Amino acid sequence: MIYTHGDVFKATQDQSDAICHKAAPLMIVAGAGTGKTTTLLYRYIYLTKNLKIDPENLLVITYTEKAASELTNRLVKKIGKPARKSYISTFHSFCYVLIKEYGNNNNHLQLIEESEAIYHILSSFDKLKPFYSDEFPLNPHRAASASLSLINRFRDELLFPDNLNTELLSDSILTKEEINQLKDVRKIFNFYQDVKLQMGLVDYGDMIVQARDILKNNPSILLNIQNKYCHIIIDEFQDNNYALNEVIGLIANKNCSITVVGDDDQTIYSFRGASKYNLKFFRKSYQSHPYYQEITLNTSFRSHQNILDTANNSIGYNTERILKTLKASNKNMGPKPKLIYADMNQHKDIILKLIKKNLKKGIPPEEIAILCRSVKKAKSMLQFLRQAKIPINNRFVKFFELKPIKTLNSWCQVVGEGTYRESAFFYLLKEKFGVNQAVDIIRPINHKHKRLYFDQILSQSINQPSYKELNSLIKLIKSLQKQSIKKSSGEMLWDICIQTGILRPLTNQYDYFNQLALINIGRLFKKAQQFSKRGYKDRGLKEFNLYVETLMETGGISVQYPTENINPCCVVVSTIHGVKGGEFNTVIIPYNRSGSFPVNFKRESIINKIPDEWLPYKSHTNLSPREYHYEEERRLFYVALTRAKEQLILLAPTKATSKYIKELDKSLIEEESMESIKKEFNTQISNIGLRDSYEQKLQNALTKDNFDKAEKIINALRVIKDFENGIPFKPNKQEKWTKELISDMDTYSIISKNEELILSATAIETYQKCPLKYRLSFLDRVPESESKPQMAFGSIIHRVLQRYHEPKKELTEDRILRLLDEEWNQDEFDYSAREEKFREQGESILKEYVRRTEHDPPNVLFREHSFEFTLAKNVIIRGKIDRIDEIDGGCNVIDYKTSKTTSKAEKSIQLAIYCIYIEQTTEENIKKTPASSSLYFLRELENPVSTYSFNSDELNTVKDLILETSEKIRSNDFEPKTGFHCNWCDYKHLLCPEWEAKE
Repeated sequence: MIYTHGDVFKATQDQSDAICHKAAPLMIVAGAGTGKTTTLLYRYIYLTKNLKIDPENLLVITYTEKAASELTNRLVKKIGKPARKSYISTFHSFCYVLIKEYGNNNNHLQLIEESEAIYHILSSFDKLKPFYSDEFPLNPHRAASASLSLINRFRDELLFPDNLNTELLSDSILTKEEINQLKDVRKIFNFYQDVKLQMGLVDYGDMIVQARDILKNNPSILLNIQNKYCHIIIDEFQDNNYALNEVIGLIANKNCSITVVGDDDQTIYSFRGASKYNLKFFRKSYQSHPYYQEITLNTSFRSHQNILDTANNSIGYNTERILKTLKASNKNMGPKPKLIYADMNQHKDIILKLIKKNLKKGIPPEEIAILCRSVKKAKSMLQFLRQAKIPINNRFVKFFELKPIKTLNSWCQVVGEGTYRESAFFYLLKEKFGVNQAVDIIRPINHKHKRLYFDQILSQSINQPSYKELNSLIKLIKSLQKQSIKKSSGEMLWDICIQTGILRPLTNQYDYFNQLALINIGRLFKKAQQFSKRGYKDRGLKEFNLYVETLMETGGISVQYPTENINPCCVVVSTIHGVKGGEFNTVIIPYNRSGSFPVNFKRESIINKIPDEWLPYKSHTNLSPREYHYEEERRLFYVALTRAKEQLILLAPTKATSKYIKELDKSLIEEESMESIKKEFNTQISNIGLRDSYEQKLQNALTKDNFDKAEKIINALRVIKDFENGIPFKPNKQEKWTKELISDMDTYSIISKNEELILSATAIETYQKCPLKYRLSFLDRVPESESKPQMAFGSIIHRVLQRYHEPKKELTEDRILRLLDEEWNQDEFDYSAREEKFREQGESILKEYVRRTEHDPPNVLFREHSFEFTLAKNVIIRGKIDRIDEIDGGCNVIDYKTSKTTSKAEKSIQLAIYCIYIEQTTEENIKKTPASSSLYFLRELENPVSTYSFNSDELNTVKDLILETSEKIRSNDFEPKTGFHCNWCDYKHLLCPEWEAKE
């Protein structure tokens, strides 16, 4: 008999079997869109109404607080207040209540968050030495973050320092460095546990572990819990971990009335400890029970069959899965999914057209979803669509990107002399005086010592029109610095806000953006107050800055949004992880390119996976790490496909197409090329971002009845429109609004057409990587932080080698090590562990260098040879060559490299520039044509030297590149570029609009 609930609900046969199962072990494998939540809802109702189980005896576990709240509300609507008697929550909430009620002295539990834990590890990093590994002492921040992630995974698997026996590890699977890193993680694990014990703190992992220990070690408490929660329901079971399974196993062991629902095809959170093993674990634990049953839900109420056929086809390439084939409840096949081939840079334009077309059809904006693999791609898409006036909700704002937070943090950095105080001071100048005056103030200052010398700034700026305001600013900074000596961080944040007036503008008009800012400034205040109360030796602003820098590096604090910011009338732009459980009429999945989706598998330099030998169960897969990675990526692709109800549109490039697109059965999809639809895509969007910004300013001005300001903004909007139509802007520089518009339109140029532009190889390579960093570093001259250990190490080694090759000096190991002693400066390194490791590496590098050169010493002509030449009118190239040797047929220019990564000499712009110089120099002792040029990678043991001889055509290509770069600089083209280089950039947190803390 099929289960029904009045006229409201009639189950399918599979749903009915699941709902009406006895109070016994039940595993529901629920495919995407098969009515999982509805089945759980009526399973609960069946247990309470038909089997007469008291709701108080039901424990319901969901994956998120939101899911728990929604399920509770739905149950209350169905059966009334009795539903509130059941305990419906997340696992962490359940365990927290358990240890509060039954733990020893746990009435005042204080939670430590991940960022604070990392801060503790870094604060005591030098006390943890000696380190076994090479990577950890060289990268303390990354080591601390990676260690904590692995420690959390250890607790997920109920592993503790005493269990972590590195002798069991196979060096055939792990490298020696990875084994040594695990030894270091074990040491950090012990330290972290001690810190929490001493300070009376717990983290989320402790909640699970302590709950397990209470139940395992106290039979009377366990019996009490078993009698209280006779029946258990668990949602999203595939997203649990081993420790949680143990907790539930203990509680369910007596009555064995447990229902779990999950889908191995939707296991996409392995980085959080989720595993397909959970379903196998459940089967293994309960399949001997006489009433154990597994039921698979295959009927999808979400997608039509053409979409499901594509999804089934894709996920079918995965192995070791529970076989299921989704079938649509609706017999209408629907349109085939569409695959559009287009270059990656065309995807945004295509999506804009698709959105507009669907909106015209009457599809609500909230029923259109653009799903991206990465946060970076989603943010870029969101920004583009917002500029195009598409209604969008921005859920990707980073905490430290909020302008009031950035301003307050900059004041803290400057007053408390934080690591980023130089960038912070420039930011404050820019906010107060505008970018042009900020540059004028900063540029003349001597930054050799990279300190903020306010007296020097004042003396250099005495003729500036803003001198009085600048003087007041610096007096305020100095006053706050004096106050910070005796006050806590919490007190100083209040003082800074009061004396600078940061908060006043946020209360003038309490709109959404002001509310967002105030809510999150309040959270920063709370962090400061908690920091002051924790009992740290130094509770002041300087120490708090170090903690905040940890938050900035790790993304350890997220934005809290106002509760009313749930706008249903917005197009959804999200990562795929962010919409699991969601469904939309139209789903568009762009950027299906190899390397973008799936993301490439790579072995990290710092270990991030628990060795199988340490797991409390046998390895649950026969797949290699690479194979497992690509199967999880395919599950993510499957989740994206199955969000679509009516329309599914895939975008992919014709070259480097995603393997998941290539493997689809082409008879299931409708292919379309860009050529066939390009007539639709002729919309030009120029200066939309600028216009959008000024329209927002206009709205704010009108909201505050500031009509004078509104009139000026309207004038600016007229200019922007004219400018877009090709009408040149002739500003009246006497009016303030035109000055601001000039700055915003980037029509001014930092380097004029007639001014000499001096470039170096480093400057050119910096511009190629990130134009904004070039501008900040070489033009605005905003200094980076003092602490640059890698650069300091490189400089030391360069100085040693420069002195080593002095004329008529012995080339011996003793001498080169003596030179290292003389050049070494331990103050350049922030951690002694790091300093010792660099010193050790320096000695090793230099010994190897002597060994390679002692039997065939080079004929050195020049060391640290400075040069300058004019490449074209007003373009001057300057630089310094590490070494020039005389060889047969000419000379060889050599550049030393202390980095770990190697590259080919023929790809080096730097070497090409050196060769261009030598080609045209009139200096004696240098032959006009270099026979070769070389990169000497000092860390490389096997093939340290990469040599190449550039021909005339190649050098001309580099000349053209330099001239092209100079033109872009003169045109004020300083758009930021994100990439791997961002990891070492100090400007990212306070001055770069593109930086993201975590993808």
